[in-house]
Amino acid sequence: MNLGEAERRLANPEVGDDPYKLLLLLGREGGPRYRRTVESFLQCEDDPMLARLALLILCRYWSMYDEYRSEILQFSRGVVWDDEDDVRVLALACAGHLGREGDVEALRLLARVFRQASESWVIRDIAYRALETAFGRDSSEQPPASRRLTSDDLDPEVVAWAVSLVSDDGRP
Repeated sequence: MNLGEAERRLANPEVGDDPYKLLLLLGREGGPRYRRTVESFLQCEDDPMLARLALLILCRYWSMYDEYRSEILQFSRGVVWDDEDDVRVLALACAGHLGREGDVEALRLLARVFRQASESWVIRDIAYRALETAFGRDSSEQPPASRRLTSDDLDPEVVAWAVSLVSDDGRP
């Protein structure tokens, strides 16, 4: 199937169409020309995995982090319809890329999430890894993402930096 056909079928689905596969096709083989079609899935409340894929394509595949800053921050804070934090996990990682470019709001949000004891360990681990990205660490320098972080994995320099990013009340 060509890209134009995939775009058309995403707009007007036919019986048996898999929107995930169609969106992935646009993301892998298309480019920013298909931006509007892909971004139309960012608020896909009935299927968070489609919203996650749209964010993945726009930010990771096409490097449009700055253009989708508000969505990254919104999803990093969490949205009601993202029950399993599928979109949030990716958004937190994307916030690390914003932070690397000096986005103070993204940095403070990551630091707050990392330091928030009420957050799940998964979310806190992702926020820490994003802080390492923002700090300038390459993923090869970070602990493996396949396991839960321990205190031995935390770089004291990154932790001190995270603490310095938020005020005493923990708000950005």
